[in-house]
Amino acid sequence: MNYFDDISFIHVAKRITSADSLDHLVNSWGIGLMLGNGLVKKIVSDSLPPISLKMPFLYLIRPGDHSGWQSVNGATRENRWFVAAGPRAERMVTALSELLTPGNPSIRLERYTELIMIHQQMLELFQKNIPSRAYQMAMCAEKFAGTIYNLLELKEKKFPVYSLIGEIVEQICLHPEQTVDFKKTARKNHLSYDYFRRCFQKYTGQVMRNFQLQKRLDMALDLLHNSNMSIKEISDLFEFSCQNDFARFIRRKTGFTPSEIRKQHHWEIEG
Repeated sequence: MNYFDDISFIHVAKRITSADSLDHLVNSWGIGLMLGNGLVKKIVSDSLPPISLKMPFLYLIRPGDHSGWQSVNGATRENRWFVAAGPRAERMVTALSELLTPGNPSIRLERYTELIMIHQQMLELFQKNIPSRAYQMAMCAEKFAGTIYNLLELKEKKFPVYSLIGEIVEQICLHPEQTVDFKKTARKNHLSYDYFRRCFQKYTGQVMRNFQLQKRLDMALDLLHNSNMSIKEISDLFEFSCQNDFARFIRRKTGFTPSEIRKQHHWEIEG
């Protein structure tokens, strides 16, 4: 059995609405993000009163979860979620369930940018429905759950350095093509570079350079797969000195050249 065969994705979705209610019956395991600035009510059942929640927050979905969301005062909400079957999906949701407090079905986090980006990648993969990329979906789900724990760890620490790191991580996620001078950032904030480096690795699970390179790789692969930009244009965007340097970077990370990755994508779509 393939390492990722213990999880199968049933639905990945995004919905922006201010409608009064959205009811659903789910027979799978899942994780959702409710994004917005107002209040929503979680309709648990006809026999129980609704629960008022302030957006944004994260919520969990379990088999047999019959609930709905109701906007308060017409607040616009962006609901993102994925549901899946299999032991891996069950383990993820069950583990995160331990983080819920009694009477509160949501998890509040300080930041959501990286989670939104991971979910967007899952959404695009799900919509394309390319069987050979099923493992990428599973990897995204694991990354999604891991990011939640990282964000919760940041919330618990309450130290200014972690707030700073959260802002830098958000900047890198939004603009991985831009180079961050970590040493200059540490000096500007009156921090020891070694201390800053250790905190960054604890927060992200990666050393600074590797984290930024991974985000650049993710963006480069997305552009190779989904954009009409030429390989040279993508190379120039990331400020490689020449196209050959970009090609070597991609090959070292993936085992394929940019041209091979682009051709493979077209073959998958046509096949």
